[in-house]
Amino acid sequence: MNLIPRRRNTGGFWVDPFKELDRIHQDMNSLLNWSITDGREGNKEGQVVYAASPSIDYEEDENNVLIKADLPGIDKKNLDIRVQDGTLTIKGERSEEQKSKNNGARVTERYYGSFFRQITLPVAVDESKIAAEYKDGVLSLTLPKKEEAKPKQIKVEVK
Repeated sequence: MNLIPRRRNTGGFWVDPFKELDRIHQDMNSLLNWSITDGREGNKEGQVVYAASPSIDYEEDENNVLIKADLPGIDKKNLDIRVQDGTLTIKGERSEEQKSKNNGARVTERYYGSFFRQITLPVAVDESKIAAEYKDGVLSLTLPKKEEAKPKQIKVEVK
């Protein structure tokens, strides 16, 4: 899967060089904005918070896009999953456990706070039929492809 989606030239033989330069400029801006943010996003108060990015597995077959995301320790009520304009967004938050009242030593290595992950889907999916399951800290998404995105076999007779 590419960071920048590939676009096919639909203009025939002649390509307008200015349109092509504009497209390249937009792609570069998109790539630079993605790399500069380094996984940070602003919260409601305008503060920048680090947003961890969960690990995912991506698989595609004839009928579906299948995605699994590791989200250990996340309550499913703290998950926000959306598909919009060909982009899957998984957002959530892991709340910090109550601190103990004693004054002893404490070391915290686990991450608490907001996280998000965005995936540009390479095919059109039927948003009304998306299925999600969350079990043992793993989010499993089944995104059915739209009919026009499914591969078609056409038999051509040779005369």
